[in-house]
Amino acid sequence: MSTLVDLQLPLAAPPQQVMATLLAHTQLSRFFSAQFELVREAKVGQPRGGVGAVRQVTTMGNTFNEEVLHADDALLSYCIVGEGPLVDHLGEIRLTPTATGCQLHYRIKGRSATWVPTWLVALVLRRQIAAAMHKLQEHFHAD
Repeated sequence: MSTLVDLQLPLAAPPQQVMATLLAHTQLSRFFSAQFELVREAKVGQPRGGVGAVRQVTTMGNTFNEEVLHADDALLSYCIVGEGPLVDHLGEIRLTPTATGCQLHYRIKGRSATWVPTWLVALVLRRQIAAAMHKLQEHFHAD
């Protein structure tokens, strides 16, 4: 499994506020160049959008499902379930409190599920995620 994305950035919001934003799956299109639809709610006893939630993602002509594996104020992890553009996929967003908000560390691992080379998938993903993280930074600076 290759590391496709490994980005870090400061956010001017506490981890709890950032995590609540990231778990509002149907609102993620304001940051990411993708459409998101919640197809299964989180397990009973989990926060809205938390563990067990499945979101359908449509981006660059691909539609696939991602399931939330872990969600708390410090970590959001998810993976593609079923067919998708990546295999052995794991996405992790770690939030570390700082004096001015938090530090976000976004890592995506996996490999291409198609003839497209993994290095090319990584290049495209890094650009998309970097743009989304810039929008996320702007969102929290505007609040």
